[in-house]
Amino acid sequence: MKHEIKIYGEIVPFQGTQIENRGYTNLSIVEEQLKNADGSELLVRLHTVGGDVDEGFAMYASLRRYAKENNVKITTRADGQVASIGTVIFLAGDERVGSPYIQPFFHKAQSLLGGDNEQIKKGLALNEEANKRISLHYSQHTNLTEQEAMELMNGETFLPPQDAEELRFTTTTEEIMRPKALLRKKITNNNMNSKSKNKKGLFQEIKNLIGIYSGEGNTNKIVYTAEMNELDFYQLDENEAPSIGDKATFDGKPAGESNKGEYILQGGETYKFTGEELTEIIPKEESVSDLQLENENLKKQIEDLKKQNSGLQSENKKQEETITGQNIKIETANTLIAKFNSWEIDEENENEEAEKPRNHRQNFSDVPVRNLFQNIK
Repeated sequence: MKHEIKIYGEIVPFQGTQIENRGYTNLSIVEEQLKNADGSELLVRLHTVGGDVDEGFAMYASLRRYAKENNVKITTRADGQVASIGTVIFLAGDERVGSPYIQPFFHKAQSLLGGDNEQIKKGLALNEEANKRISLHYSQHTNLTEQEAMELMNGETFLPPQDAEELRFTTTTEEIMRPKALLRKKITNNNMNSKSKNKKGLFQEIKNLIGIYSGEGNTNKIVYTAEMNELDFYQLDENEAPSIGDKATFDGKPAGESNKGEYILQGGETYKFTGEELTEIIPKEESVSDLQLENENLKKQIEDLKKQNSGLQSENKKQEETITGQNIKIETANTLIAKFNSWEIDEENENEEAEKPRNHRQNFSDVPVRNLFQNIK
């Protein structure tokens, strides 16, 4: 059985156990609890805003020394806030249990600096040295590099539970049992279309309001099962479509741990999970009636295409007739031009007829040229 010790309160460098009930903790309080553990395996429960850097490292070293001397495992658990130098102590655990409701907080070392310029410079140098020690500590216990750890501290970062686990700051996240009053009731009645729409609309409205007040524009992708339960693809935006390899939870647990990892969706397709990972998407099985309906739709489409083709053929025929008529007119015009070119008026005849210009023009207009023009109108 694990022996529990608590590290609750602000971490301070002055010693003595009388400060424990005043919101403070220190190395003395930790070591007093370790004496009472009598070599047992430990569960170290943390709830601290942080405090003195050197005191925090001393508490970490005391815990690891106890584990080595007694050859036992240490589990650290975030009961409440784990911030600042408290994160260094938390990493003393061989197993580190995070909370689904609490985000560890990281920042660079801070101190109140006073005195002359030299004293301020010395204080700044001590802060920088502390930052290097802390970033190195993070890199030795997590998946972070020293540079990445320093960036995390520079950004004064709250680390979400999922990210904390992926970065190996925590090794697992505690599963908190919900009250029975909050457990979902399955909808079993057949006439649930309107209720489904209302539920989805209300759920999305609540999520949108949460997004507005928290400053977050995006919400998770929620996929509804045939029974109107929710698969939460927490790494996807609501507009993204799930695919193989995406992760989801069901009722707060990895989707693969419920329903034997299989979920039939409203659209008829089936999702299969291993742990949180989506491993297979099975399309909806089409029934004979579905295939018959699809066949009828295809037949209708074919008939529509035939009608469109017939109309196009008719239109094409009209176009061909128009083109033929235009070709005839062009041939007639070419004939007329050829006749104009063949009419050569003898210069002597022009002189003889010079006295009758009107009659000449009248005779010229009487030739079949008029009829030719009529043909090409």
